[in-house]
Amino acid sequence: MSKKKTILVVDDEELIRSLFEDLLEEYFHVITAKDGLDAVRAYEENVSRIELAILDIIMPGMRGDKVFAFIRERNPALPVLFVTGNAMDVDMIELGKHEYVEILPKPFSQSQIETCIARLLGTPIAA
Repeated sequence: MSKKKTILVVDDEELIRSLFEDLLEEYFHVITAKDGLDAVRAYEENVSRIELAILDIIMPGMRGDKVFAFIRERNPALPVLFVTGNAMDVDMIELGKHEYVEILPKPFSQSQIETCIARLLGTPIAA
């Protein structure tokens, strides 16, 4: 049995964090963070393990785009999935131009999440 990949999930809504945990825990080790500052701490504590980050954009304290910049300074190739209610926002369109980035508009389905993660990791979810 292969070792589970680790995903960092950052969202200020507990319901969204729980949803991701429920959907992904069978295939991944999921680390959650409740806001941007919590995300930076979680990333630094697990930097060698995290293989994908799922980030909300609008959060108190530090926005998701700032977390993205922090992560990319340390690992320019880390895949990032943004989940947002503002997918057509100019800033989101710009973020979507980065390599190894996907944008998933809210609301989303489990199959949409799985498809985005599979593309970013280059492997099917159940593999």
